[in-house]
Amino acid sequence: MKSFLLSLAALALSLSAVEASIIIPKPFPPPPHKPAPTHTKPSHPQPSAPAEYSTNLTQWTQNHITTIFQTLDDAVFNSSVHCFFDDNIDIQFNGIPTTLDTFIDDIVLDKTYAVGANLDFINAVEAGSVGLYYNTTVIRNVNGTIINSWVVASINLVISPDTDSKRNCSGDARRVKTLTRVSLPPQEVVAADGL
Repeated sequence: MKSFLLSLAALALSLSAVEASIIIPKPFPPPPHKPAPTHTKPSHPQPSAPAEYSTNLTQWTQNHITTIFQTLDDAVFNSSVHCFFDDNIDIQFNGIPTTLDTFIDDIVLDKTYAVGANLDFINAVEAGSVGLYYNTTVIRNVNGTIINSWVVASINLVISPDTDSKRNCSGDARRVKTLTRVSLPPQEVVAADGL
């Protein structure tokens, strides 16, 4: 019993550390207006942040993931999913192919009961694709019981331009084409009961 209480206390401290490191998403700025070319010399933008985008792939990815986890507004959530994932995305979740709908449901655990989420991006690597390692705590209110679901995950994404002109994403054509996620099952802790 004593080791169980010590484990629970250690998990509570970990959750407190995650909650203390909330990342507030920055608004997605529209791409800057491109003036008419004045010369014929080609420009050579950086591969990870083309001249027409104001954020690199890592920041763009973190912004969308943060919005997907943290927003409680269905329209904002759906817009971020729509502007982040390609319609024909290839997803592997713990080595198993999955659909985008199933993947989103698994990420947010249960949006119906979600009252908030905290993210902590631990590490990021950008080398032609984006790799992120992060902790997240999804806070749910299930019939008055506050439950914190804590997940550690690693994702690798291949991002490329989308040629679908029907999407309205502030002129940003980047979409996730391939996503691989590895994570352990969520650890759930009842934070408060009978609220």
